[in-house]
Amino acid sequence: MVASILSVSIFLLPLLQLSLETTVKIGVLLMTEAPEPFDLRRTGPALQIGFDIASSQYGINFEVVYHNYTGFCPKETAIGHMSELYYRDNVKAVIGPACSATIVAAGRLAQYLKLPMVTGLGDLVVRDEINDDMYETLTILSYNLGKLSSK
Repeated sequence: MVASILSVSIFLLPLLQLSLETTVKIGVLLMTEAPEPFDLRRTGPALQIGFDIASSQYGINFEVVYHNYTGFCPKETAIGHMSELYYRDNVKAVIGPACSATIVAAGRLAQYLKLPMVTGLGDLVVRDEINDDMYETLTILSYNLGKLSSK
């Protein structure tokens, strides 16, 4: 997860035209509590380590706005929270959500808003090769089951 945050930091530099010692307001959009290992209570400490390293080594400080939600991968909730993060909180990027179903929904909204979105999951998200503009602002830092299947 720490490597993911560092990757996000490097990924965001050209997108946001940052200089050294800058602050970026980002949203973290994760489930509050889930049986799977990708909820906020489990990934939150790793995110904080990544934020600390990005600040100390790269001069990138993050002002983090947490929007966590309950339920198992509720699409509507994730979309609503992403809208609030963008319109009300004025974030410049989002980390999460972490469910393939919510990524499909939130990834389309992120593309419409031209909002960079990074997630550590999304193994079931399939990009349609015919529709080459799909999920242009989404970065998935996990494997893809489609690439593992034989064709």
